[in-house]
Amino acid sequence: KKKKTFKNFYNWQKITKDIFKRKNSILESKINNITNLKLKILRKISAGTNNELYLTKIKDNKYILKIYKNKKQEISYIKEINFLEKLSDFKEIPNLKVKNNHFKFIIIDYIPGKEIKTIKFKDLKQIIYFIKKIQHKIPEFRKIKSGQIRFATDRIWSEYDIIKDIKSRIIKTNIRLNFENNKNLTLTKINLKINGILKKLYKKIKDLKLNINQRKFECLSPSDFNVRNILKSSKKFYFIDFEYSGIDNYYKLILDFICQPDIYFKKKEINFIINEFSKINYDLKNNFDKSLIALNNIKWFYLILNSNYDNKLDKFQISKSIKYFTERITEDNIYKNKDNN
Repeated sequence: KKKKTFKNFYNWQKITKDIFKRKNSILESKINNITNLKLKILRKISAGTNNELYLTKIKDNKYILKIYKNKKQEISYIKEINFLEKLSDFKEIPNLKVKNNHFKFIIIDYIPGKEIKTIKFKDLKQIIYFIKKIQHKIPEFRKIKSGQIRFATDRIWSEYDIIKDIKSRIIKTNIRLNFENNKNLTLTKINLKINGILKKLYKKIKDLKLNINQRKFECLSPSDFNVRNILKSSKKFYFIDFEYSGIDNYYKLILDFICQPDIYFKKKEINFIINEFSKINYDLKNNFDKSLIALNNIKWFYLILNSNYDNKLDKFQISKSIKYFTERITEDNIYKNKDNN
């Protein structure tokens, strides 16, 4: 005898699919009424607190529709437009097809690339070369009157800006830990331990008399420079997402690239990255110390911990941040003397 299978009164999978289909249809109509493009939405790629991304089709070509979700993202929208327009002659970034300043959305070329899981030395060379190529565009960004648009988001003027940023994140985290009455002992211990580590790093950096001021190490930066925003297609690299772009400091650019959580760089690779960037600005190598990496790793620890969209410390983010801290913030980085080799 065949077993009777229980059937749901509602087919929730179908209902959900229909809801998204209806939503996409409404969105299509709205975009097409504004642009007259006859755009077809194929699927939603991602949705975050700042924006939504859709894979679309216009005639036989694929494009990305990026919608900025609220007025707070107006600066991010303008930054991205600026970067795409001023660097329109670079093949490594998507071509801007449509922008709409009223409804805050853009349509850009779709790049059929793959996410990067590992990076070889030749890959690093190619990726860093892109940064070198775009530097001649700095004069165009200097002409922008608004400081919010001209400079990269969370830019740094010196090493003390990183410390200031970390202290601000510690205060916010402490408030959240107390408010949510979080009982994770490992997280609590790390949070307390970081204060002591910061003091040691602050003293070490002060003793070394590092000079990483903005004027000396000014650069044009995509800002959110990591593998999540780099695609590989036919052995070439393409760069996306310029919401935080602008004039920044080479040290922030390098440190954020080294400290990114999705790829763990070994000592040999870190030295290679520093050497390659030093070909752009020679003084980078002379003023670099591993304590700066440890300092920036602390910043990333708090970034990961507080990256949940609903602003709550969930278990996944807590475990991910603890793992990051354990792997990245080592005694070697904190206590050893200057070592560029």
